[in-house]
Amino acid sequence: METSSNSSPEENASHPHHNIKLRPATMDDAEMLLQWRSDPDSIKNSLKQSPPPSLDHHKAWLQAVIDSPTVDMVIATVGDTAVGTVRLERGVVSITIAPEHRGHGHGSSMLRELCERYKDRVLTAAIRGHNIASQRIFEKNGFHVTYIMTDQQNAGIVLFYARPSCPSL
Repeated sequence: METSSNSSPEENASHPHHNIKLRPATMDDAEMLLQWRSDPDSIKNSLKQSPPPSLDHHKAWLQAVIDSPTVDMVIATVGDTAVGTVRLERGVVSITIAPEHRGHGHGSSMLRELCERYKDRVLTAAIRGHNIASQRIFEKNGFHVTYIMTDQQNAGIVLFYARPSCPSL
């Protein structure tokens, strides 16, 4: 979508990434989430970097996540289109953007929405050193590096980010 320099604030507000909505994940999302999880870039950027699970194993995991009182997993949508997911588990944020929707500002919008929901909670994230896009998303939303660790198992650097609380946006 193109915007002209003469566009009004209302027109700019209609840009797709300004209309992110978060809805609870359901079992109907299982295959889509597994597809996103199986994307080579998602695997490369994951802390565990394990091969994708079987659909049955993934469904069992998703059901446990949905039933868990310590996990909030949401699907980010723009209109009727799912563009990513955010999982908050014991204060740790994990974001996955659908491969075809990367690079459009959705990650930052998703994190901003999550921060608004949990503005009174400390939020943290662990991000691989080579995952510059995720680092930028979190830094743009006020997270700061609190610790850097070498991951001996996966031979890489992991940066730990934290944000004491999220101000009203």
